[in-house]
Amino acid sequence: MKLKFTKAIIENILNTTINFVDKKDNSLITSHILIEANENIKFRATDKEFGIEYIDNTSQIIEKGSTTINGKRFYEIIKALNDDYIDIEIKDNTAIISQNHSIYKLPTFEAHEFPSFPNENFKNIKLNHLDFI
Repeated sequence: MKLKFTKAIIENILNTTINFVDKKDNSLITSHILIEANENIKFRATDKEFGIEYIDNTSQIIEKGSTTINGKRFYEIIKALNDDYIDIEIKDNTAIISQNHSIYKLPTFEAHEFPSFPNENFKNIKLNHLDFI
């Protein structure tokens, strides 16, 4: 999987989804954000009680795929980068986040290990991201 984002877009997405990851144990899959890139890019986060899905139609998909990345660490890296394009590439269960001369690597989990959204009494609310903000 290989993706290209503007910092503003990815930072906004992570700022929203980070609230739904499990913050107790960074080694758990629920501390990760699922990223799926097919016809659009979907970001999912859940702590097994609540979940959020964010769909991005504006960023560039260079190579399709899916993975999970630790939400907290991913967000910290993105915040530290400059206001420019950010590339994310997945190779051998490692997320490579790069911008110009900056390169960060994070371990990933397989996407199929990510838990499904809570479905007992599940309420689905669809909002335009501008309305949500």
